[in-house]
Amino acid sequence: MSQKVNPIECTKIVKESIKNNEVRKTYLLYGEERYLLRQNLHALIEYLNPDNDEMNLSRFEGDKINLDEVSSISDTMPFFKDYRVIVIENSNLFSKDGAKMLEIIKAAPETTVFIFAELNVDTRSALFKEVKEKGLAVEYVTQNEDILLRWIKGRIEKAGKSAQNSVISFFIKRVGDDMYLLSNELEKLLAYCMDAQEITVNDVSAVCKVTLEDRIFDMVDAVSRRDKKTTMMLYHDLLELKEPPVKILSLLQSEYKRMFLIKEHADAGRYGQQIADALNIKEFVVKKRMPIVAKYTLPELSSVLKELVDADFSYKSGNLTDRMALETVLFALTE
Repeated sequence: MSQKVNPIECTKIVKESIKNNEVRKTYLLYGEERYLLRQNLHALIEYLNPDNDEMNLSRFEGDKINLDEVSSISDTMPFFKDYRVIVIENSNLFSKDGAKMLEIIKAAPETTVFIFAELNVDTRSALFKEVKEKGLAVEYVTQNEDILLRWIKGRIEKAGKSAQNSVISFFIKRVGDDMYLLSNELEKLLAYCMDAQEITVNDVSAVCKVTLEDRIFDMVDAVSRRDKKTTMMLYHDLLELKEPPVKILSLLQSEYKRMFLIKEHADAGRYGQQIADALNIKEFVVKKRMPIVAKYTLPELSSVLKELVDADFSYKSGNLTDRMALETVLFALTE
């Protein structure tokens, strides 16, 4: 059985299996959403090896696993327990030739249980098909903003506090869609608001860290408003943080290239998740940039990109220093 899950349903698949006292010979937990995956991985290990018995639990990690050692352990009967559990993480076995691993699984006694935790898998592989057919395979996908909003709102309410949806959306845009980061930042936010009933935008701004990507985005937003003062203030902030001008220029190019592609799709009548799927990016990334994209035409975005490329060429050809090239183009874009 293979399933994709969201935060509302994620724990049910493993928890229901545990509740029903089911034991599969193989489990595969995979995908980009590592927070959910790790929760389910720990739950499975605790269920199959409740006493944290190291005699019957073996762990392997990385793409250079010694499969002969795995095979030897898998053939060994558990020591005064029902199961011998073998946990294999980030092995890449499902994205390359997993024929030997498949043989090991088939040859292992029913008392041996394999748990795989992987980032990427090839669903066409024989190894994946074996796990899907005879075990349990669960894909943990990155969540969209609506689902993250509900998850965060539930955490906030469980802590006895409240926050408007607009505040939670601001929190997600500031932190991103990685649930590990969201969880960590939310704990900090709740601690900061210990004496307050309602969490506000000001609270989020005070607590949640601003990434380099956030600062570049703020700079692009200022450029789109022709706000020279804010643009240069943000630029000098980055210099204070020891960010090289050539790196800032490269990130600006990447940001405008992404907005150009978003604009192309938006002009073709696509929106939100459709654009995200087409560009292989997250939906919240698209939604965050749409207000800025709407200020430009495609030719205007193309012109901005050309100016940034020309500035990069001026630096690389030795005509200008990296700092002078970047400052010149920032002044030109905010005129």
